[in-house]
Amino acid sequence: MQTSVEKQNCGPCINVLQFLLICAEVLCDCTDHGIQIQGGNFTLTKELKKGSLLIYRCNDGYYPYPALTRICQPNGSWKPAPRRFSPQKCKLVECPDPNVMENGNVSPPEVQYFVGNETSYECYSGYTLRGSSKRICLPNGKWSGSTPICSRDSGSACPDPGVPPGASRAGNMFGIDDKVRYTCNGELFLVGSKERVCLENGQWTGTEPACYYKHTFDTPREVAESFGGAIKGTLTTTQSLNDTQEGRLIRISKSGTLNIYIGVDISESIKKEDFEKARDAIITLIKKV
Repeated sequence: MQTSVEKQNCGPCINVLQFLLICAEVLCDCTDHGIQIQGGNFTLTKELKKGSLLIYRCNDGYYPYPALTRICQPNGSWKPAPRRFSPQKCKLVECPDPNVMENGNVSPPEVQYFVGNETSYECYSGYTLRGSSKRICLPNGKWSGSTPICSRDSGSACPDPGVPPGASRAGNMFGIDDKVRYTCNGELFLVGSKERVCLENGQWTGTEPACYYKHTFDTPREVAESFGGAIKGTLTTTQSLNDTQEGRLIRISKSGTLNIYIGVDISESIKKEDFEKARDAIITLIKKV
């Protein structure tokens, strides 16, 4: 009889276990509560299933706030989680504050600068303007032109390196071996050299820094110019002996190598069609290189 009782209890236990497993699987899916965006739209790579990547999209000149993307976690929650009192929306793109220019004025002196805002720059008496006299806040969150710098002939070995919008600079001596250090204000992050040193040849080490918001992005033209500049040193111009245009070639010595690394995201959050687009773009790029 004892054996019979055990067999009778076994079935319900298995059924309960199966029910719990099924419920656990259902709980892994995320909900669409709170993920809608005002003024834009979104796409899901795997619907509302775990591992699905939610990507927000806004019109040109706007960006998703407070999150750019979300991912569905195994426990059925979104990361980052939607904010109850700060609904997702498309905000107008903002450019870094240009009022950090030294020895000059920025007009108009606004608290914030958004897409389409235009600024003009002029220097105090005795100073000369280098860079752009007018700049426009672009849809990608960057200023057009180059950093305006008001400088005068001080006999220093290096020219005044200036202060890019949204930044602060420590160091006002520009002699040989003098250093300048940059930090970004507020929520901005720095791209380029945070420290530069004046060399004997009158040049600054590193690259000019820039401060950007997290919604700032590079245009295709900027990416192309950056990529081209990275391999510029290996490019040589061929002299054509006929009317055929040879263009520019990459010449590598017999024992030399040129390594170009291209990273591609192949995680589950990437749709098959998006991966195929990336693959085709890389193949086209390799053929051109």
